[in-house]
Amino acid sequence: MTTTLTASSTRVRGVLGRISMYRLVLSSLALLAVIALGLSFAGLVVPDPLEILAGAVVLVVACAAADLAAQSVLRMPRRLESSLITAAILLFVLRPTVEPLGLVGLVVAGVVASLSKYLLAWRGRHVLNPAATGAAVLTILSVAAPDLGGSAWWVGSPWLAGPVLV
Repeated sequence: MTTTLTASSTRVRGVLGRISMYRLVLSSLALLAVIALGLSFAGLVVPDPLEILAGAVVLVVACAAADLAAQSVLRMPRRLESSLITAAILLFVLRPTVEPLGLVGLVVAGVVASLSKYLLAWRGRHVLNPAATGAAVLTILSVAAPDLGGSAWWVGSPWLAGPVLV
């Protein structure tokens, strides 16, 4: 029994060792987004499919544009995967919407999150989690402008509990 578990563990680590951590995290978040979208089509999670898709597109564009601008100014290598991971995390911690002001709020959160990677860093390391920074700034701004949206852990539903845990 112990030998079987050890052999299985070694195989899993061998497969994971060939994948970069960025790719693994991005793949996991993308799979979770696809599952959430499917559940949304079935009416089992709160945001509707259009809200999830619109939020994802807006966040990807905002994060990628802010990262590209910062990387160009600082003459750093391009890391699109980092932008996509930040956008995916924000998708799950912010309220998806198709309302114009809500989309502006998503842009604000995405830009703040991406820029925090460069402005709130010490020796190349993030001082704060970028996605959490973007979500916190949007939530604070939403006190004065509630239509901008705010933090909402909408994936915390019984239907997504299993995939989120994995």
